[in-house]
Amino acid sequence: MITFKNKKTSNWATIISGQPRAKLIEPKEEYDVFVSGLENTPDIFGHMWECEKLLSCWGDRGWLGAARKQGETKVFSTENILNLWDLHACLVENYDDLPFKKLPNEQQIQQGKSQWYGIRTAYQIMEDFENSISEKYDFVMRYRYDLEFAPHNQHKQPNWKLIEKMLTDDPDLIIGDSGNSYDGFGDVIAMGTRDAMMKYSKFGEQFLDIRPNHSNNESATEYYLKEVCGLNPQSPWNLQIGIHR
Repeated sequence: MITFKNKKTSNWATIISGQPRAKLIEPKEEYDVFVSGLENTPDIFGHMWECEKLLSCWGDRGWLGAARKQGETKVFSTENILNLWDLHACLVENYDDLPFKKLPNEQQIQQGKSQWYGIRTAYQIMEDFENSISEKYDFVMRYRYDLEFAPHNQHKQPNWKLIEKMLTDDPDLIIGDSGNSYDGFGDVIAMGTRDAMMKYSKFGEQFLDIRPNHSNNESATEYYLKEVCGLNPQSPWNLQIGIHR
């Protein structure tokens, strides 16, 4: 783990994970707009996959190939991301050093398991930082390096005071965006209290038992949050959040 900072600057933490790809600058610019309404923008803790090949359940060319679109999805170096995202701490791991490729490739099992590993690891990096300074965050947001807001929504942001009140009033609430829910709970963005997001981040520990019983990752995520954790996942807005391709 690489630690860059030693002070907590916000009551919010963002845990960010995945493979940096598709667009380099745009996702960070959209994130900055999204969180700009907070009094102090979140401290960011990251996990990152290092791999020269595109990691995608859609194959070597990713979604573009599956959709028969032209072009290639770029993969960016870790140095690009470390310089851009102003992380408090980060862990970079080589995807090929971990055993995800031994898992079944159907039902997005490899992609889902590795995704939740990254989410959990980013949360643990935040915990390690908290322990080092003997302070804890109140709220945590899950994010991705390739997250995209629909162009007509890129200037929008939630009412953060209302969000904090909602999360304080209902500590079991997990807030997401209905634009990527696919009849479940979208797995690209989420926010909640620190304790609720700790439970959220642990889905990977039960992923292989739960995912095969559901049609997609989103419905499996909703089942885990509701039935296993007793949380209250809600998607009160539709910012049409998706993934840069």
